Amino acid sequence: NKNIDNLFTLIKDPSQLQILKNAKINSEVLLNLVKNTIDTIKIKTDKFELSYDNSNLESIIRKMFVIHSENLKTKNIFAQTLIDRNIPEDLYIDTSRLLQILINLVSNAVKFTRPGIKPQIHIAATRLAEKSFESAVDQDGPFCMIEVTDNGIGFDDKFSQSVFVLFERLNSKDSFEGTGIGLTITKKIIEKHSGIITAEGRPGSGSTFRFILPLKQ
Repeated sequence: NKNIDNLFTLIKDPSQLQILKNAKINSEVLLNLVKNTIDTIKIKTDKFELSYDNSNLESIIRKMFVIHSENLKTKNIFAQTLIDRNIPEDLYIDTSRLLQILINLVSNAVKFTRPGIKPQIHIAATRLAEKSFESAVDQDGPFCMIEVTDNGIGFDDKFSQSVFVLFERLNSKDSFEGTGIGLTITKKIIEKHSGIITAEGRPGSGSTFRFILPLKQ
């Protein structure tokens, strides 16, 4: 990606710049797929690690939408983000992993759109002052809750746990592409951050994936 970034300073032709931009986006998508695949091995060998740094949530979400820009454009998806201003500007978190979480969840929403319905994806981030949810995590707060909601095909709530099982698929490969590993990796990353994730399905009308992370100081 650094080599691609260097080319942006050399190329001036608009059409060539667009080709370069698409190449950069595609490389980010491919990188995320490779990371997911490698992470399945790390999970099995218990070598899954995090690297914490200070990050800005709004910037991470913006980058995620850039990576998904071609998918959003191709499917004519309306995307909206609402961030609670009480969330600190700097979050102490693994930046690349949070980006990976959002890429995976939005990939899911993009994939399972309904024919004939204007696709919508809503991301909402809220600060929770106290622990107001059931979890084995020994944390008192504050917390950051992020919800990714879509109006796609949804799923029956009885599958709200199995969607996170490695290689588990609720739909056939002929109907929807995918590897069946993205949500498993997402759950593992969140749990490594001492957080939790839940899934709510509404058959024929969409789904909501909600995850909560402690706001480390």
